[in-house]
Amino acid sequence: MDGSVGAWEPAAVRDENGVRESTPQPDRCPAQETPLHTQKAPPEEGRPRHRFALAKARTMVLLATAGCMAAGVCLGVLAYWATNSEREIENALLRAVVRQVENSYVEEVPRSRLVDDAIRGMLANLDDHSMLLDERALAVMQEQAAGGFGGVGVVLGVREGRLTVIEPLPDTPAARAGILAGDRLLEVDHRPVRRLSDASRALRGHPDTNVHVRVHRLPVPDSAAPRQHPFTAQPASGTQPDTPSEQTSAAAPRAPPVEDHLDFDITRALIAVSSVRERMLMPGYGYLRIRQFNEHTEGDLAGALASLAAEGPLDGLVVDLRDNPGGLLSASVAVADAFLESGVIVSIVGRARAETQEFSADAEAHAEDVALAVLINQGSASAAEIVASALQHHGRAVVIGTQSYGKGSVQSITHFPVISERARRALKLTTARYFTPAGRSLDNTGVTPDIAVPPLADERAKDYETRLLEEVFAHFRRVRAAG
Repeated sequence: MDGSVGAWEPAAVRDENGVRESTPQPDRCPAQETPLHTQKAPPEEGRPRHRFALAKARTMVLLATAGCMAAGVCLGVLAYWATNSEREIENALLRAVVRQVENSYVEEVPRSRLVDDAIRGMLANLDDHSMLLDERALAVMQEQAAGGFGGVGVVLGVREGRLTVIEPLPDTPAARAGILAGDRLLEVDHRPVRRLSDASRALRGHPDTNVHVRVHRLPVPDSAAPRQHPFTAQPASGTQPDTPSEQTSAAAPRAPPVEDHLDFDITRALIAVSSVRERMLMPGYGYLRIRQFNEHTEGDLAGALASLAAEGPLDGLVVDLRDNPGGLLSASVAVADAFLESGVIVSIVGRARAETQEFSADAEAHAEDVALAVLINQGSASAAEIVASALQHHGRAVVIGTQSYGKGSVQSITHFPVISERARRALKLTTARYFTPAGRSLDNTGVTPDIAVPPLADERAKDYETRLLEEVFAHFRRVRAAG
């Protein structure tokens, strides 16, 4: 050692005889001496301790990481068990209720009815349009979409509290059998019928099946032929566009003056009902009545427009969507497209925004130079509202009448596997909402008419029709004056 201040040296050494003797220490200034607790240990002794501390720290980190991973796995397993346990509890509750009703209710209830009622109750709490369809309801819905049904071909209504034949459709089994307008329906298949829904259900059936019908025929004076409202009547010649008119119609044969019960055995057939009816209100002004939107509506509309055009050039056209409950989305888009050259017709938005669909008009339109008036009321819904809102938004038509129903949702049909004929079921479920070209939902709000014409208190139906027609032609006069 060189004896520098602060260097470490042994305090004593042994001589060659093994006798310990002190080794002289260098002189140190007291102020320069390092206190004992701050003196550094020799490097040879400090490094092993440092390596031990690092190894210990690594072990602690690894143990902590493993603990966190184990805790995460445990929490996931517990959450899975909790979810499955909750589902099992719910399923067990449902099974227990069904079992209790089956065993203890005052009357025996078939299990199939309990299951159907449980499903219907669940869907009824979602919205007014989601529902379980049994075989009959599914068949009716398919018939409406196809634009035809199996039946005898009569239009029924209630007159003086009695079920009455309003009109036998031309070239149908009922018309060929001799049933006439004004006949009162008494029985179907030897069973009395008193409600309109029951009578319609009983008269419908598969084509080529037989049905027995009994009617009561009253004597009807020739002067008692019904009067049609202005939108369906053929106007008298020379009537001006701003003058509503009525005229009696002999389109439906009237019953002869005989009072008796008459029986008919009729074979049902496929009754094809046109969804569009047309008529000239007066020269230059046509009328279209769209009852519903089905698979044939686009073709029916094209045929009706061609029929009106064949009678002469049109200056104005009335599109009546009143009491139209809707139907196929594709049919409503086709009808709006027929009168629009461009622009968005409707947008469909599902549960995920990525499922948005937008339907727009193409460049080809019918009657593009003809003034349009669209009639709506509280019975105009769904597809009818799509057409009315699109034509209104793009300024193609003026909407007249009362606020529409406000059904802005789209339903999809899911067919379940057929286990047995009785078990044929389908689910009608709301899967999307539609929005107008302005991005507004019509659900529970409806279409607001440009010209509101609400019925007055105690106003007769034909008086309201006359007043509504006056508003229509007042609009046509304004369009004509504007050039």
